[in-house]
Amino acid sequence: MADLWMDSVENRVDALEKQVFGDADKDSHFPRCVDSMAAVDNKMMTGVQGRGKFLVVLQRLNEVERYMDPTYTDRLTLTDQAKADILVAQEDWIKKMITDLDKMEQLHDIMDSEHLKVVPSLNAKFQELSKRHVTQQDEVAEFSEEVSNLLSQYNNLIATLSKQFVLWDETLTAHEKAVLPKGKPY
Repeated sequence: MADLWMDSVENRVDALEKQVFGDADKDSHFPRCVDSMAAVDNKMMTGVQGRGKFLVVLQRLNEVERYMDPTYTDRLTLTDQAKADILVAQEDWIKKMITDLDKMEQLHDIMDSEHLKVVPSLNAKFQELSKRHVTQQDEVAEFSEEVSNLLSQYNNLIATLSKQFVLWDETLTAHEKAVLPKGKPY
């Protein structure tokens, strides 16, 4: 069974190499990946020999990667119930995404049809449209950030003005109380 699996993997690797290198003699032009990786590993180990702190860091690399994972804090702070609540709250959005992905999958065959592949001008237009879309996405992100900054500044200004009006009101009330005769209520 293991031999069958190994043969399957080797066949897949051979097919991948044929797609990447074509008919070129890959061994003469390109170094073997395993040999290159072994050489890099040897150089790294030679470089850190005698340096205990590096060895400790290399031994704890998996732990460091786990701490650097952005989801690590979520795993610490969110309970399973909170995660389930988030999923339930996002249920409609998830269902919509599933239907949209199903539609995209159905349209995938149309986009990869031979009729569209033979039209080079259409491919160029698709590429231009894709570039424009990416540019617009970047512009929208910048615009959103600018709007967020402006709203933050606006909120700060309104808060400052509100505090100033309260202060003026208190000062005016104090002066009015000071001017009124003693027997009259304010």
